[in-house]
Amino acid sequence: MRVLKIIKEMQNASQYLSMEYFIKKLSISKRTVQKEMSYLVTISKNNGFSIVQKRGKGYLLQIEDNSKFESFVYELEKTVMREISAENIAAYISINSNYTTMDEIAEYFDCSKSQVRKFKEDLEQYIDSYGMTVERKAHYGIKIKEDFERRKALISDLYIRGNEIIRKRIDNIVEESFSDIKKEILLYIKNNDYIVNDIELEKVFAYVRTSIYISLKMKTPKNSESIFCVADKIQEIYETGITKDNAVRLEELIKDVSRKKNAGTNNITEDLKNDMDRFFELIDKEYNTSFGEDEDFKRLLTSHVSLLIERLRSKISYTNGIIEEILIRYPMIFNIAIRFCDMIQRKYDVEITEGEVGFVATHFCVHMEKEMYLRYSKMNRIAIACSSGGGSAYLLKMKIKTLFRNADVETFSFYNISDIENFKPDVIFSIKELKINIDVPVIIIKEILDDQDILNIRKLLMFDDINDQVSIEETPSIFIKQLFDEKYFSIEYKEDDYIKILEDMADKIEVNGIGGTGYKNYVLEREEYMPTVYMNGVSIPHPMKMSAIKNLVSIKILKNKVVYDGKDVKIIFMVSLRKENYELQKEITKGLYEIMKDIEKVKAISEAESYKQFIALIEPMI
Repeated sequence: MRVLKIIKEMQNASQYLSMEYFIKKLSISKRTVQKEMSYLVTISKNNGFSIVQKRGKGYLLQIEDNSKFESFVYELEKTVMREISAENIAAYISINSNYTTMDEIAEYFDCSKSQVRKFKEDLEQYIDSYGMTVERKAHYGIKIKEDFERRKALISDLYIRGNEIIRKRIDNIVEESFSDIKKEILLYIKNNDYIVNDIELEKVFAYVRTSIYISLKMKTPKNSESIFCVADKIQEIYETGITKDNAVRLEELIKDVSRKKNAGTNNITEDLKNDMDRFFELIDKEYNTSFGEDEDFKRLLTSHVSLLIERLRSKISYTNGIIEEILIRYPMIFNIAIRFCDMIQRKYDVEITEGEVGFVATHFCVHMEKEMYLRYSKMNRIAIACSSGGGSAYLLKMKIKTLFRNADVETFSFYNISDIENFKPDVIFSIKELKINIDVPVIIIKEILDDQDILNIRKLLMFDDINDQVSIEETPSIFIKQLFDEKYFSIEYKEDDYIKILEDMADKIEVNGIGGTGYKNYVLEREEYMPTVYMNGVSIPHPMKMSAIKNLVSIKILKNKVVYDGKDVKIIFMVSLRKENYELQKEITKGLYEIMKDIEKVKAISEAESYKQFIALIEPMI
């Protein structure tokens, strides 16, 4: 549960924690952090605490009633810890070396034995993924067949993922003195001129905590000789032994996730810069982008890629905790990053992992955010038609200026429509419909605009073909009209081959002149690289190259069981967009991401029996 993780982070901090800290630590989006913080602020008063937010610093937890606060945290922990799942059962039995009975598991999770048995196959598959087996013995129960290193790998992974059963058990025994061990590890890294990224460092800390916990439980005798400085420190602080094999494994782990300072910094060659320039020339022409003109972007990417090549040649790669969110929220950017990394692999004879592609994609994302800002800056003349020139007009002007910071924004009275025509605006905002003959978008707004209204304006401006007068109140219906079409909505009752379903959907889009030449092949190429089936049965297939003639999201609801890449598929949103509509794709996938995170919303959509029902369900969610 994210709320508990956020509370724990703030409880353990003595200073403000920034938005970026939570995004990185919990691998979640800015919007998710804001939503969880808003929830905490709402419930804080009745639970003995408050959340202080300070611009530029972040969030600080203040405990005002210790008894109420402890009770609140206890209830959160109980909810998280006692939720029955294959992962939690694995966590519970992994920290017990003896057999655990069904009665003990049922009592711990406060459920029936029959509920526990439902997870039999899932549990065995989960344990098998770590190369271990579940041993069952009549009248004794179950236990994980002993394998010291693999068991530690399982417990370490669970600790990193924030499993509260594991964390609470280990931290209660290990955490009080662990800061001294952290210092020893960081000192070893510093003395050896190593660099380790934060994600990999957390893995090292989790492995060490697990090693200490298991050594204490097994009462491992202390080693008389010095074997490795970190192992020596553990023996000194915790009065427990670390075996020689364990010490060697720990030192190897730190070396595996590290690289030497300055490695590769002198190997940035002209070849790499020239290869990148040629790649950007091709991409900019294909997508109407300007990567090749952004010198800061190219400089930072060149530095990142040169170090990446050196690391990969030394067989060092980093995992990426936010890879799935990047995949979902920035699909077009991820596709460009895939093609870029394919070029690097061919030219420099390295193998780039999916996680590393994700890190490269973040550089491309930064540039595209700049491009979106520049798009608004190209609208130089903004007209606002309102009833008067008073305070409300000035307020509207200031609010609109937050979107068009460098534009000439002027307000006009309804009685002087000719002045608007003479002003020659790029876009007009009006608090009521206008009788005007001018070929620019006219957006009907309210006299007082809030943040949601500004967001709706941004959404409407994503569409290049809106020339009629439209209201911001119509934004959801405009989205529906622009993206969905009843002809491209269907319900599948028979076919269970996921790729065959995609082929049929993509073929229809291409044949009818919507997706552009090669659309089907590009969709299948993207799927082959990495499946687009995400959480809770939602799939968002899209082509490797965006070259659509018309914007469209084709829908197929699957009523029969379809499984692909080990995941159930319930709803397919196949995206076909014009190549210049990067911001629109980002907005679509952001909306679908919010839907797929809510299992009840997914369930409701998957149960729709007609296009009309589907639209009625999806419109309030957009």
